Amino acid sequence: MRKTLQLGEKTVQFASHGATAIFYRKEFGADFFADAIKLAKNMESFGTDGSLDLKTISYEQIEAIDLTLIYRLAYIFAMSANKDIEPYIEWLSSLDEFPLSEVTPLVFDLMFTLLERKKAENERNASEEPLDIDFYIYMVKQIGLSFDELELMTVGSVIDYAHTYVEEQNPESQNVRNATQADFDSF
Repeated sequence: MRKTLQLGEKTVQFASHGATAIFYRKEFGADFFADAIKLAKNMESFGTDGSLDLKTISYEQIEAIDLTLIYRLAYIFAMSANKDIEPYIEWLSSLDEFPLSEVTPLVFDLMFTLLERKKAENERNASEEPLDIDFYIYMVKQIGLSFDELELMTVGSVIDYAHTYVEEQNPESQNVRNATQADFDSF
């Protein structure tokens, strides 16, 4: 999914896809899904879309939100749309404005779209064929992951990355297999 937002003088593209969580871990050393869930829990009192009405928000509500997570997620979604993006702090500094009331719902939309898409894809593409270590190593080599990158990733995130890699290399490909729980148990 792609979205565009005007942030001051700059038009910024945002996207979410299979590699978004990997970019997040590599950039911030934290788990994307854990931070996304933490943010969602902190934002429960604002509604399910993450919208912020700065006129009615209380000090206690603002205090409960870790705004750094919103900045990080926005950056990673921008990085997912543009791999040549400048480093995090430089990117934030380059923006004339960062309207939380507009950025937060966009972040939530991309975040939940990514979570729901993964769930639907996993259900649709599950296979009975087991994932063994030989195929895993072959897959890692084919998609060009380094040992440093592998240290930051789980087996599931490698498989998600491989899925995204295959989609980008062959957009018409519809026959991509996702790992099942049995694959993880037998690995």
